Amino acid sequence: MFLRGVFVLKKLGLLTIITLIIISSSVFVFAQDEDHVIVNSQDWQDVYSSILYAKLEGVGSHFLTSTRHGRIVLNMVEKDKKVFLVSSRETPFVVGYRATVLSDGFDDVEEIISRDINLDLAERLVGINNYVVIDDDYGYNAISVASYAVVSNSYVLFANERNIDDVVDFLSTKNVNNILLYGNLDREVKDGLGVYSPEVINEGDRFDNNLEIVDKYLAINTDSKQTLMSNGEFIEDSIMSGVDPVIFIGKVNVPDQVREYIKKSPFQVAILIGNELIGAAQFIRQQIGIPVFVKFAQGARTPSGSISQVEDLDRFPMPRYNLLLGIYEIRYNSATRQLEVTFENRVNLATYFLSTITISTATDEFIVGDEDVVFIDKGGYKTIVYDVDLGGEENDLSAYVYTLFGESKKSLENVFEGNFNISSVTILDDSSIEIISLVYDVGRNEFVVEIRNTGEVDVFVSPEIIDLFFNDEFYDYSLEEPVMIGVGKTEKIRIVVDDLTEEDIAENEFVRIAAYYGQRERALFKVVFAEFEFAYKKADYYIYILIGVLLLLLLLLEFSKKKCENCKHKNKRRAKRCAKCHHKLK
Repeated sequence: MFLRGVFVLKKLGLLTIITLIIISSSVFVFAQDEDHVIVNSQDWQDVYSSILYAKLEGVGSHFLTSTRHGRIVLNMVEKDKKVFLVSSRETPFVVGYRATVLSDGFDDVEEIISRDINLDLAERLVGINNYVVIDDDYGYNAISVASYAVVSNSYVLFANERNIDDVVDFLSTKNVNNILLYGNLDREVKDGLGVYSPEVINEGDRFDNNLEIVDKYLAINTDSKQTLMSNGEFIEDSIMSGVDPVIFIGKVNVPDQVREYIKKSPFQVAILIGNELIGAAQFIRQQIGIPVFVKFAQGARTPSGSISQVEDLDRFPMPRYNLLLGIYEIRYNSATRQLEVTFENRVNLATYFLSTITISTATDEFIVGDEDVVFIDKGGYKTIVYDVDLGGEENDLSAYVYTLFGESKKSLENVFEGNFNISSVTILDDSSIEIISLVYDVGRNEFVVEIRNTGEVDVFVSPEIIDLFFNDEFYDYSLEEPVMIGVGKTEKIRIVVDDLTEEDIAENEFVRIAAYYGQRERALFKVVFAEFEFAYKKADYYIYILIGVLLLLLLLLEFSKKKCENCKHKNKRRAKRCAKCHHKLK
């Protein structure tokens, strides 16, 4: 590769020099005498599996990103290559791609057309006895383990509860040396692969998991001085090469553990793949001090004119997990001298956040914020209150909100910020509740929390199960909508937690619960906590069994009655004559 230019980037008043790397088209001409893999699929799993297959085989590879791209990539492959096409049976970019390749001048073209490319390619690999197993619901995990897979000579298998039997059958045909289970996996997968005594990496956080796999990479490639940076949202050739490990950085913010890891690491240079994360990379350059290069383009493969053009990198998109947090309303309650900030989770994904809020009055500023990370469930609302005495200045109030948020407590990679008007209210909240009991209903897969309204007004309540250890990870669970409890009433509120096993129950000797409550449905700023020894009931099963037995007995009694041939009246099973017409019964 060679440098096309050095640019000066000026952002937020800070001068940052970042070298933008553009790859010349000559890089894409491979000199190997072996096969060249081209992937013809719209499914990221097929693309990932095929590129990894090529890396493990030591051959060149390309993937299609559109129908038009099918011819463009052929310009990058020498005509005397033996081309191996991997085409999806259900979602190819080009139908009949082998004929297209042959018409372009290639003589030796093999093609497989498959519905399960991941396992089909695994079967073709000879001499591979190490495997990394991930769940295909988490695309970023595939990016995280790619470099390690290449340097450790391991193939990545996608496994879930639906295909684990196929994966187990495949592995039974191999002389398995080592299996690494990475990230969150279905219980059926872990049970099915338990016979291999697999190594496990699952810290409950994708950044922590990523740093663990980088450590394993460095244990093999001890001379590594350079790292790639990504957020795991696309496949790109250098990410899959195994030459450098991939470290995840946030879209805007760099999580604390990543920042500290890079400071202590042997890396002297970082290469950012794509320019979308340039803000986070800039932070690393300024705060940690290592040079950051940005690889954002490549030489044109169909050049025209006297000046060589450039193109965007070939990148294949991965599944994205887009969080969206917003402000529902901000009020200053002069009766309680508290700022009430109601956050709204606008997507169907649970989120964690941490805020700093600057309140501006006509003459002064006040800063408040969260001491601990706050959980807000999918599509939910969460009101946080901050004690602040504005000294009587309660008109023309505004707030600057700066909130870090992410998918876990340690993955606050996103930033939400903005200026908002603050409305003034004078409301006393006289609600009061008591958490009486908590029990897990095995038959319904629900926690049942019993809550009593001990106040003199109706109350809205939203209980949450906190840090329940389930399938080897900690989770929070809550309701979609709060429940109203009348004055003096007691309600049993159900929180769905599917499929807890006996092992899960044994791991959770005690269960913590928080109940957010208040007089206003969207302002549940009061909270009470409780902890209970894990208790569960199976009574529903016995009730269902009893009802079933009774119904069966009734059916037996009904069908065993004697019907009179004369009047059709149904008589007792032991009757000799009809009770209605006295006709003799057979």
